[in-house]
Amino acid sequence: MTGIETTTVARRPEPARRLWDMKDPWPSFAGHDSLAWLPYPRMVAEFPDHVLVATDGDAVVARAFSLPFALHAEGRGAGALPARGWDQVLLWAFSDLRHPLG
Repeated sequence: MTGIETTTVARRPEPARRLWDMKDPWPSFAGHDSLAWLPYPRMVAEFPDHVLVATDGDAVVARAFSLPFALHAEGRGAGALPARGWDQVLLWAFSDLRHPLG
C-alpha cells in the first residue's frame, strides 16, 4: 500500500477514466432517478478543477463532485439557494460556464 493521495482531475487526469470503477456509495433508492447520473461525466470533462479523486496506488477509493455557480447573480433569488435544489444549481453552473457573468 502506497497511501491515499487526493487531488483534482485537473491536476491528475489519469484516474478520471477509473472514477466509475469503484462501488457506488449512494443508497439504492438514489439510482432510480433516470437523469441522476447524466451530468457526472460532463462535470469531469468541463469542471475538472472541481472533481476530487482519492487513489490508493492505482485504485480509486473515493470521488467527490462540486460545481461553481453564481448564487448572487441577477434573477437568482437574491442569493438564496433555489427551491428546485440540485437540478437548478446544475443548470446555473453549466449556464455560467457557457455565459460567464460580469
